[in-house]
Amino acid sequence: MHNDIIGSIVTSKAGRDKGRTFVVTATEGEEFVMLADGETRRVSRPKKKKLKHLSFEEGRLEVTKLPEDAMLADAAIRKSLSSLGYKDKTVSKEE
Repeated sequence: MHNDIIGSIVTSKAGRDKGRTFVVTATEGEEFVMLADGETRRVSRPKKKKLKHLSFEEGRLEVTKLPEDAMLADAAIRKSLSSLGYKDKTVSKEE
């Protein structure tokens, strides 16, 4: 498929994770990609999402240079997304 999209930064357009920013870690078939953000979706348990539900952002991460240790890879993804200025949409609960 499109191995050139691995490492792309994407934002979810649909679903309960709408507005969250992820990194494409793998492709699966023609329609699906695996996503991680290092926080709610870790490298060890990525989210499977259709390409049509994603918006591609500027920037890219070198996924091949991520550490082998999943915890270090999660921290690297969080740090990279934060340094590029991507903040996740958060919902505040009013008491």
